[in-house]
Amino acid sequence: MPRLSEALRTLHVDSAWIDGEAVVLDASGKPDFNALQNAFDRRSTSDIVLFVFDLLWLNGTDLCEHPPGDRRSLLRELTRGIEHSLLRFSDDFAEDPVSFVASACKMQLEGIIGKRANAPYRSGRSTDWVKLKCNTRQEFVVGGFSRVKDAKSGVRSAVRRL
Repeated sequence: MPRLSEALRTLHVDSAWIDGEAVVLDASGKPDFNALQNAFDRRSTSDIVLFVFDLLWLNGTDLCEHPPGDRRSLLRELTRGIEHSLLRFSDDFAEDPVSFVASACKMQLEGIIGKRANAPYRSGRSTDWVKLKCNTRQEFVVGGFSRVKDAKSGVRSAVRRL
């Protein structure tokens, strides 16, 4: 992702670990997961945008134990004035979660991610993060096969349904 790397080099830091979400935006400005997959499949990553939301390490200092608000304030300051279309600060919202999710669903977004405001950073999954989805569907595969008539081995057909 050379263009994204170039965008990150515009930050005025010696070193940093930044947490973010890589997305490709559709014509209306909404994230498009299929377009992101296609960008990687085609090795055409020039339209990938990075929404940054956490700062874990800055110029030799581990920030993981600092409160998220402090880390985000540092990140906001770090990204302030950066005029690169591929690097964006992911703002936080203090609105009521129920109405916020309803607004996200009305915009036909997948949902929202919430994080406990006073939690230190932990890698991996934890109860400090919650994903509030607009759709509750799940995908799964139902499959089966049938044997060749009167045979002890071999498969006559395989079926996959979604």
